[in-house]
Amino acid sequence: MIEFLSNWLASQGISELSTVTYARLIAVGLTVLLCFLAFVLAKRFLFPAVAYSVSRTVSSLDDVLAENRVTRYLALLAPALVLYFMTPIILFGYSNVITLVQKAILLFMIIVGVLAVRALLNGLLDRYHRLEVTREIPLTSFFQVISVFVYLAAGLLILGILLDRNPLYLLSGFGAIMAILTIVFRDPLLGLMAGIQLTANRLVARGDTIDLPKYDASGEVLRVALTTVTIRNADQTITTVPTYALISESFKNWRGIEETGARQIQRSVLIDVHSIRFCTSEMTARFEQIKQVTSSNEQGRLADDGGEDEGNDIVANKYTHTNLGDYREYIVGYLRTLAQIYHDRRLMVRLLAQTAYGVPLEIIAYSKEIDIVEYEALQSSIIEHVLAKAADFDLQIYQNN
Repeated sequence: MIEFLSNWLASQGISELSTVTYARLIAVGLTVLLCFLAFVLAKRFLFPAVAYSVSRTVSSLDDVLAENRVTRYLALLAPALVLYFMTPIILFGYSNVITLVQKAILLFMIIVGVLAVRALLNGLLDRYHRLEVTREIPLTSFFQVISVFVYLAAGLLILGILLDRNPLYLLSGFGAIMAILTIVFRDPLLGLMAGIQLTANRLVARGDTIDLPKYDASGEVLRVALTTVTIRNADQTITTVPTYALISESFKNWRGIEETGARQIQRSVLIDVHSIRFCTSEMTARFEQIKQVTSSNEQGRLADDGGEDEGNDIVANKYTHTNLGDYREYIVGYLRTLAQIYHDRRLMVRLLAQTAYGVPLEIIAYSKEIDIVEYEALQSSIIEHVLAKAADFDLQIYQNN
């Protein structure tokens, strides 16, 4: 092309010394014009084409192309390609300079390509986070792994261009430095494996409430990334823990409470053993006045044989029930009157092994209130009632005076 322009300029009466210079200037101007036209055409036709395809499809994923500058980056490749192919024409006769300029253009195109892929991945991840499924299957770590591979591939291509080597040739020596890479990228590799297990088994997801005692973390999971898990604690502080810690260490996930809509109440009070006694006739009559002690609870209390009631003294083989037994039955009846308690789930009041501080009376029930504030209010109300009602059954709550 330079020769053609030089001959044409010479035919116009321009001296031979000036024709080459003028020819190069014309080629440069033409190249600039072509680059500008390529960019304008790419921007003018590529963007409308993408916008048209976006409007014609039901899926919102292709909106990412229009919203995250993906097409803007791709539009920059058009003038770069024009400049790449025009460089040998402009710099005809300067082979070394041509090589350097084309390498610079290739590096520019690789960087632009990486930026386009990164914008695309960020857009896809942002779209994915708007879906409900992201709560159960977090894919942040996988997108980060893809980004790492994109950067590695771009790095190999850049090294290949700078060293005039085939990138596949560089890959042949990649295995020799895997040990070093394993040390350098230890946390990302462990995080990748942990992320795969967490996602495959659905062990933890964004929005879950978890407890990690070793790291003094207890709160809502904000983000599950490649190397770290971000947790907002109950006191609004932020804790970050290694992702692989959720695999190597034990943790508690409270997701089941929300899935079942039930939260367990398991509390106990200590009964003074000296206040436990067999019921007399007077005690039985008094307990019958308590509304929650039903007639069905009184069946089977009297033995068929032996004994007399001598005042307040109890003959053991005549009465087989105690004030603590009536108290347990009362608490069960009381819990069944509460609308906030599941009546079709496990509900029981039992005695635990005696301790030096008394006999533990344990209450197990399931609350319909799963919000921590409402749950604690209900639990406190039940325990307050249980403590206050003990005196009506001639029982003493143990406390170390």
